[in-house]
Amino acid sequence: MTDQGDFEHTGIGEGDLLAYLDGDVAPALARHIAHCVLCQRDLVALTALDARFSAALLRADCPSAETLLEYTASLLAPQIARQVDTHLAACADCRAEFALIAAPAALSLAERVMQSGRNLLRAVLLPPPLLATSTLRGAAPVRHHYTAEKYEILLSIVPPLAPGGTFTVEGQLGDAVPGEVRLLRDELLLRSDIIDDLGFFAFDALAPGVYTLQLQLGNSVMQVDALSVGEA
Repeated sequence: MTDQGDFEHTGIGEGDLLAYLDGDVAPALARHIAHCVLCQRDLVALTALDARFSAALLRADCPSAETLLEYTASLLAPQIARQVDTHLAACADCRAEFALIAAPAALSLAERVMQSGRNLLRAVLLPPPLLATSTLRGAAPVRHHYTAEKYEILLSIVPPLAPGGTFTVEGQLGDAVPGEVRLLRDELLLRSDIIDDLGFFAFDALAPGVYTLQLQLGNSVMQVDALSVGEA
């Protein structure tokens, strides 16, 4: 490290400033930095940048606010929910953030989703599509046609081969876009499926009942409420 009494500001580098902050510079350089307006300005900028990097690294492994929101609404896959459980137990910052997200209990799931920067699209049931296909599975499937803004879904509820069997729900998104489909019952996540390249997804071995279908499509969630499977 140079020990000259006089320094040109252009000769002071970031390494010198970092060394100054660590108290590891020659006395003459330390005196220059302490009395140089330009060096002091650079020190302020360098300290602020270091603080931002430190804050980013400190919470690099923390779940996003969107993930915490889905956690409060029980929309996460069981494995991911367990990971969030473990993280919350160890991270005070995330516990504080989680408390803020979970606090407005009076808000509906739709309102909380919208507050998080996403859109919840309620699907509207349209008249059944005119196109019918044959089936080799016994009774004909029940077909439904839903729409929400620019999205359309065709759903087929395929009955069991024999009385007392289970049902299958088969669906196709009109415009195939990457996404995930979640099947819920009584607000509990039962299963999820990935929309394939042709827009298809399916859930089999379903008992009769009323379900909720949620399609995560980019920044929107298209939700089919009160989907009746095997019930009049």
